[in-house]
Amino acid sequence: MRDGCDAAFLALHGAMVAEHTDDGEGELLRRVRAAAPRLPIAVGLDFHAHMTSRMIDNATVITGYRTYPHVDMAETAARVRAGSVVGLLAPAPPAGVSAELLALADTRAAQAVERAAPVVRRMLARGTWRGIVGAALSAAVGATLFVAAAPGAGRAAAFWHPLRTLADARAPVRLSVDRATVRRGDSITVTIDVPAASQATLWTRGPGEPWRSGSVALDSAGHGARRIGPLQADLFLRASSGGRTSAEHRVTVALPAFVAELQLTARYPEYLARADEPLVPGADTIAIPQGTAILTNGAASVPVATAAWRHGARPARARLAVQGSRFSGRLEPLASGTWRLDVTTADGGPLEGEAPELRNFFVAAGLAALNLAIAYRRLPEVLAHHAGTVAIEHTLRPFIVVMAGANVFDPFKD
Repeated sequence: MRDGCDAAFLALHGAMVAEHTDDGEGELLRRVRAAAPRLPIAVGLDFHAHMTSRMIDNATVITGYRTYPHVDMAETAARVRAGSVVGLLAPAPPAGVSAELLALADTRAAQAVERAAPVVRRMLARGTWRGIVGAALSAAVGATLFVAAAPGAGRAAAFWHPLRTLADARAPVRLSVDRATVRRGDSITVTIDVPAASQATLWTRGPGEPWRSGSVALDSAGHGARRIGPLQADLFLRASSGGRTSAEHRVTVALPAFVAELQLTARYPEYLARADEPLVPGADTIAIPQGTAILTNGAASVPVATAAWRHGARPARARLAVQGSRFSGRLEPLASGTWRLDVTTADGGPLEGEAPELRNFFVAAGLAALNLAIAYRRLPEVLAHHAGTVAIEHTLRPFIVVMAGANVFDPFKD
């Protein structure tokens, strides 16, 4: 090389590893390039070669073998020259290229064609017969599937029944919902039927809102369904397909059912000489003297079917009169415990939220006369009642009051 040559072609592998380097080809090319810096260097590699930057930097041309075993080394060396039978027809090769190498490549290519011709003919004949047999089998399978697919049904029936197809194309779009009135938070199922169609558009809007569209896929019978919800307000719906449109439907969201108003008044017996007092339902326990009537007046947000006070641990029940959405009546507790207000709506639906509760501590008549008549009055009234027997030496003003917790039963809240 140092004495001079036209070019160098190295038939290499592309994944050589030595003890001192993992890039054998790159190291070899580096040394060749160091010996002949201006020499054109062509390299032939396997297609599974590991290309490295050192190989690319030190080679002029890199190409790959196309046969396995690699019997095309001469063709690989001549592949880049114009005019070879292994490439495209072109003018004669430029000066400086080895004519003997190119002639050898052409000769070997022609011999490869001659050797391969009988094999190619047999392969073509075998492939032709395979194609004929495969086509016959495909035709038989296709005919079987065609019959099994029932072409007279579904969308395929349009080909066999054009008049019915024309009638279906002019049929109106039908839209239906499973419920016209729902409660807030419920969902509805919308059904769309469009004969001879594969897709429909569902239009929805709320009160005062613009229409919103959504695509609904239809089956072979032109039937489709869509689940919508949860609903918080009334919903308007219609469907369209092509130039056809359904009638407009409205789904009404009923008002939420809850106790909108509740007034409780304790009417004490005459022996206590106490005026009526309002009561507040809740977690606090209220002392109820024997003979006290709890007057109930309330209203729900929807029409009511029944209303009653029900004792939590006893079968006792106090029915209330109902008129529309209002209810009224009286409750006379005969035992301590928790009374729950049960209200049933006219449509049978449940009420939202927790039912009102009244927790009472029943005080017998004798104890009530001695205890409630005096002890449950305000302190100045009690002291005035005992003015002849009590001497007030000091008056203490509390700065903090500690009472029983919510989960502690303390009827007197001492």
